[in-house]
Amino acid sequence: MASQWLNCYIAVLLFATPIFGIELANICDLLQCENGGTCLTDGDDGYCECLPGYSGYRCEHDTNLCEPNPCYNSGKCILENGGTDRRCLCRAGFFGTNCERGPCGKECSTKYQPVCGSDGYTYQNGCELEKASCLDNSLICASLGECASNGCRCKCMPIKDPVCGTDCITYDNECELNNARKCSNPSLRKSYHGDCRAFTCGLRKPYKCNTCLRLTGEVCGSDGQRYSSECQLRVKACRRKSLHMIACK
Repeated sequence: MASQWLNCYIAVLLFATPIFGIELANICDLLQCENGGTCLTDGDDGYCECLPGYSGYRCEHDTNLCEPNPCYNSGKCILENGGTDRRCLCRAGFFGTNCERGPCGKECSTKYQPVCGSDGYTYQNGCELEKASCLDNSLICASLGECASNGCRCKCMPIKDPVCGTDCITYDNECELNNARKCSNPSLRKSYHGDCRAFTCGLRKPYKCNTCLRLTGEVCGSDGQRYSSECQLRVKACRRKSLHMIACK
């Protein structure tokens, strides 16, 4: 009986308005943000703003900034400053914050105008082949268009330049998407350049959820509401940082 009374008293301190002169507990004292997180208030609610490298309602989870690997072209991600920063160690001939810039420093269009190199690989366009030739002086253009296929597939360069297909599958590059179209899905087209599941508040302004991001199905939020997809919840969380996903009951 005593323990039931104590639980009720704690609930009043946490959630009720002051009754009979009892002061509400300080929400930030109750939250106790971990790992250097800062408690911020939002009306009657409170949430923890976490330092880089941490996440969770109370900043209790370590976050590896190198997962998934942000470095393109087989670059290696390295954690620095105790895991709060990261940098990409690029392969020879590649540079840029995320090793996104290739040999000779050229920035090529993402438009798919394939050419076949003398090495048997299909390149995104002539500019990409020219960049690659900076590392291999013997490389030249063998023909316009994709290289001869092995069955329905052509030989694509092993480059990570993701594109999202209309089937909501992320392909390593547009050449691989074309392989899938020729081999199994004639109606397949490129939806947009980038990962199908990519979502950040900064990149998705004004917070639109594309078709692929709406495929997760209904999820529940810490605000007691049900959302049609995880993306819809994350859109609201961009404006209210205390909101997070919980198991539906």
